[in-house]
Amino acid sequence: MQTIKLNLVPGDIREIVRSSQYDVGRTFRCELFDGSSSYKLDGTETITIEGQKSDNHIFLYNVTNTSSTYVDVTTTEQMTALAGYVDCELRIKKGGVDIGTANFWLEVEKAATENGTLSDSDISALREVEDSANAAATTATG
Repeated sequence: MQTIKLNLVPGDIREIVRSSQYDVGRTFRCELFDGSSSYKLDGTETITIEGQKSDNHIFLYNVTNTSSTYVDVTTTEQMTALAGYVDCELRIKKGGVDIGTANFWLEVEKAATENGTLSDSDISALREVEDSANAAATTATG
């Protein structure tokens, strides 16, 4: 699991979380800081991850409050739908306070098959068809 250091003070050096296009369920950890000190959640905060993809569509998902100095974020289909850099931040809400962390990048690596064309001679698919035909023939004669 990748871990990044995420400051509650905006303007810090931007961290990068790496993922592949269409990753669903990839978890990364955000260690929380307030300046140079660790920041501990008390368990009463509401935490979200918010982001904007290269097509200008945004997402917003709840993040489980760990009551600790970190949170774990798990990617969704929409977070990784487009290859490229997704501008993200965590928002922490408690009472009337609503603050955003320093922004970070979710770098989405292009899927190896994106915009490709399936080969006309897909051997594994051919083998599956042959295996099915052989199984049917065995059942019919058995």
